[in-house]
Amino acid sequence: MHGGGRISADAINVLLIDHNPRDVELVRAALAKGQKSAFALESADCLRAGLKRIAEGGIDVVLLDLELPDSKGRNTLVEFRRKAPDIPVVVLTELLNKVVRKGIRYGYADDYLVKGDFGGRMLQRVLRSALEHKRRENELKASEGRFRSIIRTSADGIIIVNKDGIVQLVNPAGEALMGRGATDMLDEPFGFPVLSGRTQELQIIRGDATQVVAEMRVAEMEWKGQMAHLALLRDVTRRKRMEEELAYGAVHDGLTDLPNRALFMERLRYSIQRARRQDGYVYAVLLVDLDNFKFINDSLGHVAGDGLLMETSRRLLKCMRAIDMVARLGGDEFAILAGDVHDARGAGAIAERVLEGLAPPLEVLGQEVFVSASIGIALGSAGVYETPEEALRDADAAMYHAKAEGKARYGIFDQHMRDYAVLRLQLDADLRKALDRRELAIQYQPIIRLQDGRVTGFEALVRWEHPQRGVIAPGAFLPIAEDSGQIASIDQWVMYEACQQACEWQAQFPSVRPLEVNVNLSSKTFAEPDLISHVRRVLRETGLAAECLKLEITETTVMENAPQQVRILFDLQAMSVLLEMDDFGTGYSSLSYLHQFPISTLKIDSSFVGGMDKKAEYAEIVRTIITLAHSLGMAVVAEGVESAEHLARLRELECEYAQGFFFSRPLDSDAAAKLIEAAPSW
Repeated sequence: MHGGGRISADAINVLLIDHNPRDVELVRAALAKGQKSAFALESADCLRAGLKRIAEGGIDVVLLDLELPDSKGRNTLVEFRRKAPDIPVVVLTELLNKVVRKGIRYGYADDYLVKGDFGGRMLQRVLRSALEHKRRENELKASEGRFRSIIRTSADGIIIVNKDGIVQLVNPAGEALMGRGATDMLDEPFGFPVLSGRTQELQIIRGDATQVVAEMRVAEMEWKGQMAHLALLRDVTRRKRMEEELAYGAVHDGLTDLPNRALFMERLRYSIQRARRQDGYVYAVLLVDLDNFKFINDSLGHVAGDGLLMETSRRLLKCMRAIDMVARLGGDEFAILAGDVHDARGAGAIAERVLEGLAPPLEVLGQEVFVSASIGIALGSAGVYETPEEALRDADAAMYHAKAEGKARYGIFDQHMRDYAVLRLQLDADLRKALDRRELAIQYQPIIRLQDGRVTGFEALVRWEHPQRGVIAPGAFLPIAEDSGQIASIDQWVMYEACQQACEWQAQFPSVRPLEVNVNLSSKTFAEPDLISHVRRVLRETGLAAECLKLEITETTVMENAPQQVRILFDLQAMSVLLEMDDFGTGYSSLSYLHQFPISTLKIDSSFVGGMDKKAEYAEIVRTIITLAHSLGMAVVAEGVESAEHLARLRELECEYAQGFFFSRPLDSDAAAKLIEAAPSW
């Protein structure tokens, strides 16, 4: 027997039964870290000495090593509990083994600590917990009435079940949880397996057919002299519902309720794995991107945009088979995973259904709008794709190819698209250096005044003279510049160079009416916040009169930026800069907006002009546009004039200006100067 801290009425008196002096010192040091005089420690080096000290009185809690000189393992616990049934005991063990677990489960011990794996705070907390646990246990044993009162007032359901599974006691909370009265449950089977030492989740159907979820914890106890189980039941229906909603929300889009990117990629991963296992299995990834969502969202507001996305999701679902999956990846981009499509025709049929399903107009906030989509398709089978990201990448490439082909259509990915994607990456890298290397050049296509057939100005057209690939057409590199954000720098460079060239021509040919120069602005350049200041700077530095600069913008550009940036048009007009709407008739149905913009000229798209002698409807479109423009006080330029017949027809329709290969192909600045000097007339 070893001494230690003194017995105190205020301190918690701890008896450590352990024959290892090092363990005694570790425990003493750990207890010393607590509140001053909170614990008083004594020690005994064998079970017999420990039990003798307990019999003398004054011990509150025991720390017990099971491996003692006079007792080992389970026998230590059994003998201790037989001689000291009311003293709380915490087992000190080298590891948590079966003996310790069973000792705690069957009430021989209140808790345990692993040697070397606890500090002062944990030790003190466990000792206090053991004291509290034993205090409650003794109170229950001391008073059956008090025990029943605690059970009766518990907010959790408490049900006592005997060893045969027959209900012996139910508290009011248990009756409410089960939806049955005590008289209906007592002496009847509980109906659920009762497993001590583990937490169970019960799906309970009440008498009124409502369903609740309960969490049940079971402890063994003595009831009327027999072993029984006390089941503590807590209603977790609300918590489970919240957990399910959170889990659902983690893989579904909050707006459309469609699966989100995470769930889509997981399902796509499964399809890739299935294709490896199942010969002949073909699946398809369809990437659906709305063509004019930004315009609707900006024009009608985000509420309308959200409404459009929800209606689009409903229409997409109607187009699907039962085995297909529709997901929203983000923004206005949706994805479809179609299984068992067999071949490209099967995937194409799904894409056609989607295009047809999206074609009818829909009403958003009382406004009728039209929506179309560009769809990219990637077909997968055994060995084609290793990861979902690869399949989505190729579908994305096919979708952009469909957009480039004119939107409202689908494209199926092939090796050519992959090669083109690689080429785009290379061109993008080269394009970033093109301006610094002076690889970009400007060609000028003359614009003819049809009243007298004379040259009145030129449209500046940028070309890329690539050192390895030769001359690259604008249609090949300008979309890359748009996507990479380089287009604004290119447009600004073209504007400066073209204005400077126009000034030089005006000085070189003073007898010629001041020539105008047309410069194209992309939608991204138009949206640049410093556009107005840049135009002012160019005019100031080059000396070109503002009325000799005409900026060409497509109707798509105008409509995509309406109404937020319409003020830019009026700011340009106030500077006397002329504005021309390019490719009119190929973009949005903007007739209702046209009169609101300070546009001086409409340019009819070459597809209509070139088709006048082939399709009567094209000739009618040209006539209608000219009539419309004149009614709004605008002049008209027809591009794509390739024959004398085109020219004669345009003069009949009183079109003011024209350009096209019939007059001249785009020229470099020297050739354009010779054309001005020659002063031809058509």
